[in-house]
Amino acid sequence: MTEPVPAELPLWLLRVVTALELSDEDLPDVPTLLDLTREVAHQVTRPAGPLTCYLLGVAAAHGQDPADAVAQVRALLAK
Repeated sequence: MTEPVPAELPLWLLRVVTALELSDEDLPDVPTLLDLTREVAHQVTRPAGPLTCYLLGVAAAHGQDPADAVAQVRALLAK
């Protein structure tokens, strides 16, 4: 189930990218992260959702493919 993307979210993300001096290429796969956040929050605990997304960002910063990192987290949820 894909979470709907709130209308104000794309503009907010562009503002954050600009403020953090990142590039448009750094924008996340919003539907995937919203879905994963929901899954983690419901299966683990609510605070684990955004913190898991933070760790996905750290993994990406260290060179891990974001899609692979999402798959690894989903594998953990399946256990």
